[in-house]
Amino acid sequence: MTETRSNNQDFNARRASKNASLLIFRSVITIAIGLITSRIIFNALGIEDYGINVVIAGILPAFTFVGGILATATSRFLTFEIGRGNKQLIRETFTATFYAHLALAIILVGICEVGGIYLLHHKLNIPETREGAAMIALQCAIIGVFFNITQAPYNAILIAREQFKIYAYVSLTSALYGLLSALLVKYTTFDKLIVYVILGFTNSVGCTLYLRYYCLRHYQEARIYHRIRLIILKPIITYTAWNLFGNSCLAIHHQSRNYLVNVFFGVTYNSSTSVATTVSGSVDGFTGPIQSAFSPSITKQYAQGNLKEMQRAMKTTLRFSLIVYAMIAIPLALNAELLFQLWLDSIPIAAPDVLRWILLASFFALMSSPLGLAIHATGKLQLISIIGGLYVLAQFFIIFALYSYYHNYLHAFVVIAMGNFFEVFQRAAILKKQLPQLSLRPLFVVNAKVISLVLFAAILPFTLKDYIANPILYLVITTLLYITILGSTAFLLLLEQHERDIIRQYVLQFSVKIRDIQK
Repeated sequence: MTETRSNNQDFNARRASKNASLLIFRSVITIAIGLITSRIIFNALGIEDYGINVVIAGILPAFTFVGGILATATSRFLTFEIGRGNKQLIRETFTATFYAHLALAIILVGICEVGGIYLLHHKLNIPETREGAAMIALQCAIIGVFFNITQAPYNAILIAREQFKIYAYVSLTSALYGLLSALLVKYTTFDKLIVYVILGFTNSVGCTLYLRYYCLRHYQEARIYHRIRLIILKPIITYTAWNLFGNSCLAIHHQSRNYLVNVFFGVTYNSSTSVATTVSGSVDGFTGPIQSAFSPSITKQYAQGNLKEMQRAMKTTLRFSLIVYAMIAIPLALNAELLFQLWLDSIPIAAPDVLRWILLASFFALMSSPLGLAIHATGKLQLISIIGGLYVLAQFFIIFALYSYYHNYLHAFVVIAMGNFFEVFQRAAILKKQLPQLSLRPLFVVNAKVISLVLFAAILPFTLKDYIANPILYLVITTLLYITILGSTAFLLLLEQHERDIIRQYVLQFSVKIRDIQK
């Protein structure tokens, strides 16, 4: 029995690693295309229209966060039922959650219309001559909200079934469409902002409809029953209700940055925040696939009552996420000014420093991510919602106070980074209370080892700054050097034997494919 479990775990780890590798490869291509696209759009729209688009895009999440909460609940319960293997209950759960999302989407569209228009005309700092274009951008975003919310149950099926290949294909297609759209915006004689938001809208809706079609064609549980078993919604609604307070505070926390920056500093600083966030989001694109590939395993192992395998899945995603993120984030932090200059032909105000703080905040967030996934797998969200919600709400008021008294643009990002660090200990305490039989010490050991290796690998690249005058040469040398040092030390000192075997296998397979191509 023990041997069987071990084999299953090895197989699951190998499958999750394969999914992660596929998604990371996808991310490399889409990030490269995305950076080119962002550069074209930034120069085509100009700093004012680019800032307006950022502000409008940041309005709706303040109203639609409930949809995100229900989507999280849907993903958790569908994955849980798939882990248990009850096909009838899986389909009934999907049906109930789809109708719940449909009702919520209709309600939220109405709220977004009222709230979004009010903020646009009475609160946001939008030039009067651009209010018409901003209104069109708002309406496209609101329609997109409806499609995105009703798509959540279908996305949950794909994630729970670990069908990530389709995501890779759709993402690549979307990225190429976005690049073509950017070129069209650059050369169009019409209003560039209006053309940009309309093309972005067709891109988003087109991808959504295709994924829905794919689910209907390949998965029986995606076919909706005409009847609804309301009793299925009871635990989902309870889960959502407990999550509501925490996510309400989290929505304020996330959206306050753009809103407060706009109110205190104007759209120019919104643009600086946006370009820094775009770069950091590109880095997140390398670790997001790892989280996505391993998170279903955490929930499924909990559903089967196998806490040992659950802990192994948590440790594996933690190790790979932190190391991959550091390999990219540290060279970016060391060369931020040069990268912005090469990318945008200019350096937006304070953008390099903002980028460094956001990268640090994201690294700390990755340290707590497996803990959060485990808490959500249990379905017991009372503590994390109340304590975590109050925690991030306090950060919002701290940022507001600092902006009011000191008027320092960077203070918000410092607060966010420090908040993410202490959240690691907060989530660990909550998970230990809910699952006392689950040992968390191995996770903290992993965090300590990774931080040590990340800092050790940065010593030599950092010291070379005084000896290499050419910034491009410094970028190339320090990036290659850091990746080599961190990758080799992590492989030897951090990874477990079965994880090293997986990497060796992939390297061998890749080498064979290269030789076959050369022949």
